[in-house]
Amino acid sequence: LRKCGAPAVEELRLYADRICTVTAEGKRYPLGFSFSREELGVLRELAICTAEEYDEISRFLCRTYPKLKRVIITLDCDGAYVYENGVGYYSEKPNCTVVSTVGAGDSFSATFLACILQGKDVRVSLNRASKVSQFVVTQMGAIPDYPADLIQE
Repeated sequence: LRKCGAPAVEELRLYADRICTVTAEGKRYPLGFSFSREELGVLRELAICTAEEYDEISRFLCRTYPKLKRVIITLDCDGAYVYENGVGYYSEKPNCTVVSTVGAGDSFSATFLACILQGKDVRVSLNRASKVSQFVVTQMGAIPDYPADLIQE
């Protein structure tokens, strides 16, 4: 987005429209727009959204892109934030020693999406995704061997 300048606003609009639903077994699921705290800086830099608070940013994005049902912001060592149906939720803060951040965002997104598609509540999905991502950052490499208790949850 940063490199694109003004056309980035339209690209974001198209992107938001494209990812708001996913088909699985013939069903339509509301998805969302997910980005990191660092990427949020790009939205501010391009003047797409200048709000500071996560709920303000989320409300702005949902108003601007009406098909958007959920906003997810990963917050590094502060966990993550999800906004859905007018309510914001924070995950539990991670409590670990970071070895490598490779795979942290992907593991978060994959776990969150898997939980949502299984019909789990947004708060359960958020905390589960944070827990898996927290484990990933304590390992070297993007695809660690997961302990059995983490897989079974």
